[in-house]
Amino acid sequence: MPFYIGDNGGTFVAITINRNGSTTGETWFAGGSDTQVDSNAKWQYQVVLNLADSRYSGQNETQVTDTLQANWGGIYYIVDSTRSFQSDQESSVVADVSRSAIEFRVKWSTIGGVPSGGSFFLRISLITARGWSNYTGNGGGAWDIGGASDALDCITNVTGNTWNEVQDEVVNYYIDLYFATTPPYYPIPEPIVIPLLVASAGGGFVAYLFKARRRK
Repeated sequence: MPFYIGDNGGTFVAITINRNGSTTGETWFAGGSDTQVDSNAKWQYQVVLNLADSRYSGQNETQVTDTLQANWGGIYYIVDSTRSFQSDQESSVVADVSRSAIEFRVKWSTIGGVPSGGSFFLRISLITARGWSNYTGNGGGAWDIGGASDALDCITNVTGNTWNEVQDEVVNYYIDLYFATTPPYYPIPEPIVIPLLVASAGGGFVAYLFKARRRK
């Protein structure tokens, strides 16, 4: 049976963004996922992609392009650390389940402004789960797994099952992604690079997730 966008159980991705190693912010991933970031990776912004968005239920969609939503059941939303929805007219997501691909773009102004200072990085953590959505009821999130962490995958270098990382409901690994502080603010590559997330290079960022490293 094929998987469609709008199906309950669709892919749910939560990406936390810490700007330049800030020590302020929140720790919980979105979606009621019962999972937190490491205390060194408190986030100021969080990007959520939820392919279970119920607006598409029953439409047999395998490819979708959409914009930012101010709805917990939306396919694409960004919140700040007060859980307030962010908005702009240019940020968007493209999902193609036939290619197992999700891409998004976001303006720098939506996540705190362009890189500045002598050195700048985004500290990123990520989980995936199965999603659910009730868009008309402004509801959605990660499928609950009996009170334990709902994460099915995450950024980590812990070997074996994902459970080995998330059984304490904390993802202790994250990525520091450095950017040039002059236009067009390209990411600064490191020797081991894993392309994972793509966003706009001019109005936002192209995100390449580097080899995971523990920051303690």
